[in-house]
Amino acid sequence: MGERSMHQPGWLGWFLVFWRFMLWISLAVATYQALHDDPALLGSWRGAGMLGLIGVFLLAYELFERSDARRTGRWPVPYRQVLIYMSVQTSCALLLLHYSSGFVGVTFALMGQVFAAVERRHWLVPIGALGG
Repeated sequence: MGERSMHQPGWLGWFLVFWRFMLWISLAVATYQALHDDPALLGSWRGAGMLGLIGVFLLAYELFERSDARRTGRWPVPYRQVLIYMSVQTSCALLLLHYSSGFVGVTFALMGQVFAAVERRHWLVPIGALGG
């Protein structure tokens, strides 16, 4: 079954800007919180791991936002593509939660990104993966 392709809804642009803004704020606050809880974090391999995970998460987030489906305004984004990016980002977010509970904001930004990419009937898997 092929997914139908429509033009992106008008509200989607502002929705994505809002969640990108929330992502950057949550990353900054969570990183500060992690460094405040463990001042020696940046001097260890754990700090490098945290920064690496943040980098991978941001890379996947930006690659998804700059994907062909997003640039051409095709909506919904192919479900398989959403699941691939979501899997990578969810893995990073879960690992980041080991550094600080403040990284929970990252999962909300991820939910916003996924919900803006697919129709409501496909929301069950992302809700289950991120909320469970």
